[in-house]
Amino acid sequence: MTRPWLLAALLLVACGAPVRQLPRAAVFEGDCPPCTDAVVAALRADPRRHWQVEVVRRDLAQALPKADLLVLPGGNEDLADTWRRLSGADLRAVDAFVRGGGKYLGICLGAYLAGNFQSLGHRVGWRWLNAAEYRGPLQGDVMEALVKTRWEHPSQTRLLYFSEGTSFGRVPPLRGRVMARYANGEIAALITPVGRGTAGVIGPHLEADEDWYDLAELHDTDGYDTDLLYDFLDVLMS
Repeated sequence: MTRPWLLAALLLVACGAPVRQLPRAAVFEGDCPPCTDAVVAALRADPRRHWQVEVVRRDLAQALPKADLLVLPGGNEDLADTWRRLSGADLRAVDAFVRGGGKYLGICLGAYLAGNFQSLGHRVGWRWLNAAEYRGPLQGDVMEALVKTRWEHPSQTRLLYFSEGTSFGRVPPLRGRVMARYANGEIAALITPVGRGTAGVIGPHLEADEDWYDLAELHDTDGYDTDLLYDFLDVLMS
């Protein structure tokens, strides 16, 4: 006698029941492979999604048609070096990808590149997205420090790993959603519509793992912060 659950499973297969496609993330590797590695590890450990992750080292424009999410992670302090790794075709493809409905996640350097930060005499990214270096209170040196942030979604105060991170002013763009602020009131993380797509930008490093803290000799008393990254992705991908 055929068991009911087995019969149901066979019927689903026979009828060609749709299989949910896993979300795809393209992660651009710039001048800091450890930064890329940390983001990739965090995405692959995401308990709420099962990301298919592709690391892109060149020809970013070629990878975007297959992606749901583009991630530009942190890098070294030389913004110009990363700028040179992105061709004009890459930058135009990123803009078209997001405006056409794609999702963008920029962390630290990736957040600078998304906004109107001045570099090499160019206005890079979206002109209406304020992006400047955060110069408020820190626990440590500006190169490697802990920074206090207040998260609004969900409501909590957290210390985060910080390395010359981005601030997005005090007033978000029109229809932008503030996710977190620094202790001085400046925006530390936000999500904003871009055309039919969405951009999420974060100044500190939510993806920082144990190795980062050990190398910097920093002790985060409230633990690592990938849970905040997953909360952020919930809103960004919705």
